[in-house]
This record gives sequence, structure tokens and C-alpha cells, in this order.
Amino acid sequence: MAKTQEITDKIATKNYNRFQEGMSYLGQKGLTSLIPLCVRFYEGDQWEAVTPNTSYIPRPVINFIGKICDNKVSNILGVPIHLNFRADSDEDSTERFTKFASYQMKEMQQDWHDYLACRDGIVKGTYCYYYYWDEDAIGKRGIVEGSVRCEVIDPLNVVVENPMQEDCQKQKYIIVRTREDVEAVKEMCENKANAEAITADTNESSYVNDIEQSDNLVTVYTRFFRIDNEVYYEKSTKTVDIHKPRPLNPLLNEKIIEQMEKGKEKERDDEEEYDIDIPKRSQDSHLEKDDEAEENQMKFHLYPFEISSINPRDKCIYGIPEPSALIQNQKAVNFQHSMILLNAQQLGWGKIVVKKDALKGQTITNRPGQVLVDHTPVGHWGIQYLQGQQFSNGAYEVANQLIDASRNVTNSTDIITGDMISKDLSGTAIAQMQAQAQKPIEQAQKRFWRSKERIGKILELFYKLYYEKAEYSYEISNAEYNSRYEQMKKLKSEHPEDTRELPPISRTNMGMFNGEDFKNTPFNIVVEAGKGTQYSEIMQMDFVNNLIMNGIIDKISPDSLQLLIELYPNSAIPNKADLLRYIRNKQQSETAMLKQKLQEANQLLMQAKSEIEKRGGQIEQLSTYTNALKKEYVNQITAKNQQIDGMQKFMQSQYVKKDVTKSEEE
Repeated sequence: MAKTQEITDKIATKNYNRFQEGMSYLGQKGLTSLIPLCVRFYEGDQWEAVTPNTSYIPRPVINFIGKICDNKVSNILGVPIHLNFRADSDEDSTERFTKFASYQMKEMQQDWHDYLACRDGIVKGTYCYYYYWDEDAIGKRGIVEGSVRCEVIDPLNVVVENPMQEDCQKQKYIIVRTREDVEAVKEMCENKANAEAITADTNESSYVNDIEQSDNLVTVYTRFFRIDNEVYYEKSTKTVDIHKPRPLNPLLNEKIIEQMEKGKEKERDDEEEYDIDIPKRSQDSHLEKDDEAEENQMKFHLYPFEISSINPRDKCIYGIPEPSALIQNQKAVNFQHSMILLNAQQLGWGKIVVKKDALKGQTITNRPGQVLVDHTPVGHWGIQYLQGQQFSNGAYEVANQLIDASRNVTNSTDIITGDMISKDLSGTAIAQMQAQAQKPIEQAQKRFWRSKERIGKILELFYKLYYEKAEYSYEISNAEYNSRYEQMKKLKSEHPEDTRELPPISRTNMGMFNGEDFKNTPFNIVVEAGKGTQYSEIMQMDFVNNLIMNGIIDKISPDSLQLLIELYPNSAIPNKADLLRYIRNKQQSETAMLKQKLQEANQLLMQAKSEIEKRGGQIEQLSTYTNALKKEYVNQITAKNQQIDGMQKFMQSQYVKKDVTKSEEE
């Protein structure tokens, strides 16, 4: 065998042995058998295989394990959360990056993968997100086609170097096991001579019911590891290496390809491991650091995995499955009901004792109304039923008590599940009781939200390194919507001859994203979450109706309304974040309107001032003319008053003379 083939086989075998070491640890913890058992009980497969000795036993399933698990998943995911990418003192970058991330997560159905991961965390004890670049997906980044995608991997198909280290980003390596088509794997194989050695093998899954539809499948082991703080990955089967280590960083991958095309790739040394050889190659040929810009190149330094648990195990990355502590209770409840049904079955058609010659050829059919003749001598009995003992009612009580106790210890009571519906309690009252009862599950929620923050850091690397000139859509804010509407109204007022109605304004806008623009922008990942209960919609309707019916929205300012909502408990307003976002938009809209009115007032003031200055001389002339006219009128009035006084004196003297003459005549 050639030397290259020997190295290839040795590396592939080593990866297989690494995976087997990880599975050995899982076996020592009992997880290789416990996880499939928990899945069986969650799915309702809760009885052992039928044997000749147990074929007559009824097999009822009262699957309270499934209900408890689904209830916990619903409570953890029942709270709407938003991932915000916040850049310090840069609101524009924060807004653009968060909008693009929100669009991408909707596009790859992140909500559905969150459900699958949370269900694995409850049922299997551990969940594992895996993010990868899918070249066949819709999207563009220069010469790199595709888009980021997510997959939830079974915990029994992923192993880490140190299972006692809970942070998967601190692992030396992570290995994933997959089953893939043989021909597709041969196409991926770099060495075509080695490709012929790739053949179908046996599925080593721990799940008994993991039956494959095709026999032409081979197990592939993908190992992720770091070199110079860059994440690489390599693929191999149990005996054959598929391809050499490749970087997740597309910029670095392009440089490697470029160096290979220029013939600068050096011959491989004879080391046993890629993780020994690659640093030399990366320093000598792949990463020729000839300038400072190369030194500051952005690195894909995080594993594209998020491995965590809902119920953590002490000093272990693998968690505790929720059904593990309930399986024996479930078996007891099922067995109890089985015995009750078996007793009813046996007594439903009781056994009949018949003496010899009592029937005389008659056949007992148990048909209602059937008449049998007893041919035994008079005074003796020949046909009679054997009386069985009825099952005690205490059996029902024991089964119900087991179920109630199981629900209590797992915090799946009637209050949490919403089964406690009473006419004497309002939706708000029940919701408040639920909010109090949900306190124990808040830690599980916060643990899951921390995973979402770590996922945000992984996606940040994908967005920065893989996306260039990527289009995305987003919903515009109310302030922007109102601004557009006012602009359209203003344009219409300037053209009164246009009688057409204003066209509808789209709530959706398109944007362009370039990861290079954010290369040097660090982001803090913040999870914004509201609170929810089984009656969240009722409480939300009550709160909003009170605001509207009592006129609070119109009576108080947006600042006071914001303070009111912030002081309200989160459990009373499930979508508090949405309401606060509406208020902030309203504040921005009102601020914009006030600024616009202030500008209009300033314009009117300037126009009035200009008009006053323009007409200032005319007013002064008019004032002088008015004063002169007033003076003339005063002079005329004074002269007229003097004439009147003279006339009055003259008339008075004439009356006096007349009276004197008359007196003399007398």
C-alpha cells in the first residue's frame, strides 16, 4: 500500500477511534440505552415485546410522560424572543444588522429548529444546533453561492473531546456522525484511488427502530478542530479519509485555492495528524503574512455548534432527560390499568362449571337470551357460573395518585397546563396563578436563552464572512410610515390639478447587506423576551381595552404611557416589547411632527419679519400723515368751539337787552 494510503487510513481510523471513545463515555453514563428508552416512552411505545406468556395481557398506555414533556417544551418556547445585535454607539449598524439577522432567521425557519432542539433537550437531555453553509440554498456572496442553514443533530451522533467541559467552544475537537450515500461520498473524496475503498457499512445507531430505507449508505465522521484560532473540518469514513482539512472561513479557503493554483503548495510532511501538519502549511504557504492587513484578517474562531441541555448534569456537557425519572411511574400506571382491564375482561364472560351429561349436546354461546336446559337429576345442579372477585377501587386511586405526583414534581400541574378552567376565575386571575407557578421553569428558559445568545455569535461570523450584496426585506417603522405618508400628502397639495387618490404605502422595504461593512464592528447579542401564560391573549386584550376604553392613550403623554407599561409586570403584558416599540415609534413620530411644525412656524415668522421690514417706511409715512391730520382736526375743532362760544355769548347778550327794554316799557 502506498504511503499516502497508509497515512489516510491511519487518520480515518483515528477519527473513528475518537468517536468510539466518546460513545464509550456515553455508555458508561448509561445514555446510549437511556436516551432511546426515553424516546420510546415519549412516543408511547411503553410495553415490551409480546411473548407467548404475555400475549393475553391488555396493553393500555396512559402517556402522561408525553404530555409532561410537551408541556415543558411549550412553556419554554411560549415566550416570544428577539435577537438584537447591538453595536456600541452605532444605532445605524445595530438596526441594519438586526434587521438582516431577523430576515435570515425567518428564511431558514429558526423557530422550527428551536422547537426540535428544545424537544431534544427535554426528551433526550441534550440538544445540538449545527450551522453550515448550504451552497444549494438561495443567496449570494460574490463567488460564494448559497445561504446559512441550521440542523438539529441527535446527541448520540455527536461527541466532544472532553465531555466534562460544558462549553462546547472550549473543546479541542467535535466529531459528528452521519449516514450518507456511498456514491455521494465517493464524489467528495479527493483521492480517487481511495474512493474505490469506500463501501456501504452497518448502521451503528443506538435506536432499535432506526431502520434505513437504503442499504447503500456509509457512516461519515466529520471532525471540527482549530488551528491558529481558525476552525477547520475534515471528513472520513471508518477506514478512508475523504478530504483534507478545510477552513470554515471562506476568505481563507479562497487564499488556499489561490496558492494551490499558483503552485506554491508545499509537499506534505510525514506527520501522523493533520492538526500537526496544517499549522506549518498555514504559516508557510496558505497564509503568507506579507503585510499588516493580512495579520488583522477576520477569523472564523467559533465552532458552528451549540451543545447544551435544559436539565444540566453535574460536570457534564450531556444533560438529564426529563422522562428518565418518570419511566418507572409510567410503567406502574400502565400495569395498574392493565390489571384492571384484565380483571374486567376475565369477569365479563365468567367461567362456567358444567357437570357431566348436564348439557346433553347443547352449546354455550353466551348469546343474550340463550336458554340452556339442565339435565341433571332434580335437586342437583349441573350448570353454574364461577363468581370472580371484582378489582378494588383502590387500584384506580393508586394510578391517579401516581400521575398526580408525577405532574407535581415535574411542575406540570393543572394550573400550568390550563386544565383548571373555572367559571369563578377570570382569565387574568388564572394567568396570575400561572405566572406564579411558572417560576421554577424560568431557569430553564434563561438557560435556553443563553444558548440563543451564543448562537447569535456564531451567526454573526457567518453574516460577516459569507454575505456580500445580499438583499433582504424588513418591515418599516410607524414613524417612517407616517413620514412617507406626510411627504405624499405634501406633494399632492403642491399639485391640486391631480385628482388621483394617494397610492397605498407598502409596509415592507428592501435593503442590501454587506458583511464587509461590519467587519470591524463588535456586537453584543441581547435576547429581548416577553412573558407568556396560557391566557396571555386574554390578558393582553384586557390591558389594551382598558387603555382605549378609559381614554388613557389620549389623556397621557407617550412618556407617561411608556412608564406605565414598564412598571407593569411582564406576566401581565406578554408582548411588552412590542408595546414599548410602538410607543417609541409614536414618540419619534410626534417628535418629527413637532420639528416639522417648528420649522413651519420659523418660516412664517421670517416671512412676517420680512413683510414688516418691507412695509416699515410706509407705516412711518402713514403715522406722520395721521398725526398731521389729527392736529388739523384738533385746530378746526378748537376754532369751531371758539365760534360757538362767541355765538353763545352774543345770543345771551341779546336776550338780556330784550328783557331790559320790556321792563322799561312797562
